[in-house]
Amino acid sequence: GTVLQKKGLRWINWKKAHKHGYLRYFGTWLSGIILSYFLSAIPLSMASKVLPPHVVTAMSGWGIVVIIFLSFFFLKERVYPSDIVYSIVIVGCTLAIGLLTKPAYVLHINRPMLNILFVVPFGLLVPLVFKAMKPKVKAALLACFSGCMGGIAIVFFNIMVRDYFSKGFAGIPKDILALYLLSAVAGAIAEQGSYKIGTMTVVASIRLGLFIIYPVICSALLFQSRVDEIQVLCIALIILSCYKIFKKR
Repeated sequence: GTVLQKKGLRWINWKKAHKHGYLRYFGTWLSGIILSYFLSAIPLSMASKVLPPHVVTAMSGWGIVVIIFLSFFFLKERVYPSDIVYSIVIVGCTLAIGLLTKPAYVLHINRPMLNILFVVPFGLLVPLVFKAMKPKVKAALLACFSGCMGGIAIVFFNIMVRDYFSKGFAGIPKDILALYLLSAVAGAIAEQGSYKIGTMTVVASIRLGLFIIYPVICSALLFQSRVDEIQVLCIALIILSCYKIFKKR
């Protein structure tokens, strides 16, 4: 889905240039949106019924490796030997975060803290007002924001799923639903912007890295879930690996 979004985004430029065939790219882009956001919601809701959000998102780390190689085959982006090494590190750290996490079935919803966690990522957009910034840096900032928004959207989604299975649709808090929609839409818009100006390998590695890390921070503050020293080390290694992939471009 992610690769299809990147491949199909050219429909925007083609339409602006009044080129024929832009509908084909639009269809490719739309297929990527459906795969990434709608069809994925089915297994996501099944997982969220029993797992805390940071475990659900941690399992997406392998997607960085998949996207790097799909980008090579379908988007003709260059893959460096170091990308393979850092990808292995990311996957290993991702698995460690997931395996070392103990189940957290009790959710303490500290609403003020939840609102703060929603607002904080918007600070990443402030540097975008500087016009002298390089495109790849702008893409990286948008990817960071998108990753954080996607991560906290999973937190909101997790809360709603648990409330749905325990109380039905009537039990889903309206404010949580609103925050979920806002975070999901904001993250999706930033994701499309980062794909448009950045390479897939850079954008995907940064976005998925934050998509994994931010829910861990949220869970440490909102759940009865302890983040131990090894998990902190794994988070640091994921950040370092994403930076190394970014720096190579």
